[in-house]
Amino acid sequence: MRSVVLGAVALVCFSCTKREGWEKGGVAGSTSAGPMYVDSGTYVSTSTDAAAPSASDPAAVTGTLDPSFFTAKLLTGKSIGHTSIVFKLGLEGGKEAAYKPRSKIGNERFRGEIAAYRLARAWGLGNVPPAVFRSFAASDLKAAMDEKASGVFADQVVAEPDGNVRGALIPWIPHLTFMPLERDPDRAKWKSWLESPALDTNAMAPCDRDLAAQISTMIAFDVLTGNWDRWSGGNIGRGLDSGCTTVLYIDNDGAFFDPVPKLFFDPQVAELQKVRRFSKRFVTALRETSEDGLRAAIGEESPGKPLLSERAMTAFFARRKLVLDAIDGAMKTWGESSALSLP
Repeated sequence: MRSVVLGAVALVCFSCTKREGWEKGGVAGSTSAGPMYVDSGTYVSTSTDAAAPSASDPAAVTGTLDPSFFTAKLLTGKSIGHTSIVFKLGLEGGKEAAYKPRSKIGNERFRGEIAAYRLARAWGLGNVPPAVFRSFAASDLKAAMDEKASGVFADQVVAEPDGNVRGALIPWIPHLTFMPLERDPDRAKWKSWLESPALDTNAMAPCDRDLAAQISTMIAFDVLTGNWDRWSGGNIGRGLDSGCTTVLYIDNDGAFFDPVPKLFFDPQVAELQKVRRFSKRFVTALRETSEDGLRAAIGEESPGKPLLSERAMTAFFARRKLVLDAIDGAMKTWGESSALSLP
């Protein structure tokens, strides 16, 4: 699985959700206030080792993340959301981050960002940008906002009874570009890689083969997380790693809805069932990680407060079986060597 050294480039995901009818949906979990705390050492490693973590070690994390993102003083804020509530924050020390708070229109969708990131790193995927829990005093957030952001903040942001705002902090990706994989000719190309019966993956250029593996894994990952909003445009970023393209699975606040909106999610399940080639490393990690390991990987929002509800976890495990059944079906139909022919 691909590892991205996060210390080399800051990461963010813009909020580009297009289907406003679902904006009032929410990630499953308690909405009680609970204790506010900074999500720090439990979920973040400052190791410089960029090797993919073992699937049996869900606390491991690829790359590095500057721990000062959890404590840096808030300086500025501006609104960058379109149909979702997102602020670009300027932090002490020149750091920048996107912040997705609990809001009226989005409820607790920020939890999906955090859960998707934790799950990805449990499987050794460096494609999902870091998203970590951080709360701010509502008064501090309000004071930092520019004129436009102040209006959005007043209208939409939900503070807890103790005066804090909960949300996902996502370090910024400067000069982020997007991959239009939902449109031709890109769509036709990757579909030929993943679905064509005549393709010999060994004859593919190494970067193309690697890209095909990342796209195949993204399709499976979105079904696993219940993310119904990948293909609405602007939700797939582009990075570079050793000269090849890195697919960034950005904007994961459509993940772990309860319930998942079938109207938009069912087509993604149908897309998965067309895939006949998967990443062998990803499939191995998916099979080897136990339910207990996955629970530990997704973890808590604060001590004693699970990030996701038990119902959301049960739905996640059902989707995991669905994905494994699709992979097993491909192996049975086309043979293991063909179905697992991507790196």
